[in-house]
Amino acid sequence: MPIYQLLTIISVVLFWVLFILFFLLVILRNAHEWSTWLWLMHSGSFAEGRVLSHKTRSGGKGGRSYVVYQFRPNIVSDVEPDLTQEQQVSWRHFEKLADGTPITIKFLPFAPQISRLAGDGVDNTVRDATTFWTVIVILFPPFLILWLVIFLLELYPKNFVAVHKHVIPRLFL
Repeated sequence: MPIYQLLTIISVVLFWVLFILFFLLVILRNAHEWSTWLWLMHSGSFAEGRVLSHKTRSGGKGGRSYVVYQFRPNIVSDVEPDLTQEQQVSWRHFEKLADGTPITIKFLPFAPQISRLAGDGVDNTVRDATTFWTVIVILFPPFLILWLVIFLLELYPKNFVAVHKHVIPRLFL
């Protein structure tokens, strides 16, 4: 087998392995976000908190914006320590929620470290983004499979036949 064909096959295999890993990562992250949302919706409790600070991290098109907040779960007594959490938010919420702003937090009483902004500060940026990518990833494979078939047919031209001045893959004859 010529080296260019071997390299092409290795490239295709590598592409598909990376695509499958990306697919799994997107699906897992989306499932995590939706299950957290359902847990909070069915079993969540509310607490008052405040915005401590803001963070930005580079990545994506313009970075990611986070709000760091603190709240006291009040699940057993008032003696419990305050919890400090962070949540990725849209740029609009990042600008709106100034340091020291009082906010409502929804958390799980049996796992208070699982919490999200609620009330006027609710922000579903991560869940919405992962849902978008999940839909793209689910719709994309049929087109990739079609591309792979055409690519392989082009890679091995001996599988083509000339019929009335047209080149047709043997597969379709």
